[in-house]
Amino acid sequence: RGVIRGYQDGSFKPDNALSREEFLQVDLGGICVACQSFSDEYKATLLATYSADPFPDTDINPDLLYCVAEGKTRDIVSGYAAGEDEGYFVPKQFISRAEATKVLVQTAGLTVSDSGGVWYASYIKSAQENHIFPTGRFNELDGATAAEFSKWFDADQAANGEFKQWIEGYISRAEFAMMASNLIAVKDCRTLDSDGEGLSDTEEDLIYNTDKYASDTDGGGVNDFDEVVRGTDPNVKSD
Repeated sequence: RGVIRGYQDGSFKPDNALSREEFLQVDLGGICVACQSFSDEYKATLLATYSADPFPDTDINPDLLYCVAEGKTRDIVSGYAAGEDEGYFVPKQFISRAEATKVLVQTAGLTVSDSGGVWYASYIKSAQENHIFPTGRFNELDGATAAEFSKWFDADQAANGEFKQWIEGYISRAEFAMMASNLIAVKDCRTLDSDGEGLSDTEEDLIYNTDKYASDTDGGGVNDFDEVVRGTDPNVKSD
């Protein structure tokens, strides 16, 4: 589905920690926002908005700039609130499992109920209830009811337990890829397809610049999805 991309040498390096800028690319991909494949028209609109209040960082990977800009424009990410990095995105900083879970839950629009406690508690509980976490690490993540997990989570927090240490640690590329995949299984963005031709509304708006309410944008007799598969331009009737 194009959500996960490897390094330039073709490797994926699943055990590597995930940086904040890499994370955004995967996170947005989970909701059909392929930020490395935006149309030229959308790139121009996005940069015009982002440039009005950009992150001051000078080390954002150019290949991921549109991902960062999209994340900031959508209020998915923001600069640090205090300290020496106040206002900065810090793109190379690794992201914790707690931080990644919060942003993934917010991006997907999953229901979050305020349960009090540590700042990430409500997001972790929502992700567990929706089966977003990879399986096989904690039994309570895999099979507990929401009420059972909440009770176990609160006790683990009070005891500074193993789960607290794990969730506050850095997330690996493989772990977040699995979480994004689980999110797609729960809430598949491709099902939002107004014209029913196979391209999601988001892809039509941001990547192909086609009419999401018309299956054959250029009126050439071939629907937009088939044109994309064939490598022809769904906006040009003559091809």
